[in-house]
Amino acid sequence: MKRCLPAVALIAICSNAALASDEGLSPDEVRRVVANYATCIVRHSHDQAAKALLADADNFMIKQDFRRLINGDCLRPDVQEIGFGTDLYRYALAEALVNAEFAKGGPSDFSDRPPLMHHPGPTQAQIDAAVAAEKSNKKRAKIREAYEEQQIVPALSQYGECVVRVDPVGTRLWILSKPGSSEEAGRIEDLRHSFGMCLKDGKVVFSKETLRGTVALNYYRLTHAPTNH
Repeated sequence: MKRCLPAVALIAICSNAALASDEGLSPDEVRRVVANYATCIVRHSHDQAAKALLADADNFMIKQDFRRLINGDCLRPDVQEIGFGTDLYRYALAEALVNAEFAKGGPSDFSDRPPLMHHPGPTQAQIDAAVAAEKSNKKRAKIREAYEEQQIVPALSQYGECVVRVDPVGTRLWILSKPGSSEEAGRIEDLRHSFGMCLKDGKVVFSKETLRGTVALNYYRLTHAPTNH
């Protein structure tokens, strides 16, 4: 097995050289591949995954300090590589942890939890160092692109926390639904009001996996956050 960790803001888990999205899979099938991968990781390294998320570790910290969470043996046999940009790997781990710990129930109110701190993302110095370490102009461009995407992560995370606080039960049920299923579509529809309540400046467009991921990450962090009492 070959392990790939190409950049500060990117994680790729591979046994060869083809991205899951390039292997003829539909977007929903890619989501299921990612979900199965993260489920496998959590099954084998639950405590490490929980520790990483509750420490608010970003991809750079996961690369350095939580290497057990990168395991190509958990890939589906017909998929050679999965690539994760921005917070997508943390999102996948969060969904798997919620499914592992809260399948039968969870908190119905988070008003007793203080506001979460949200990771600011990589610094310009970290990005410059990552770019300087790369000889390939293509890889350098990908690092820069990932950095630009990473700048919106704190705002996305704050939005996800708001949605979870507005409807803890509805968000948990959404996270438990299978990606791309009719049940998921129904759960999203049930949360439309909560999505709108958390918008500050008009309309925001998210991909389905990004919105679900930031909700899952914040749900998991809030369930384990200390109370105000």
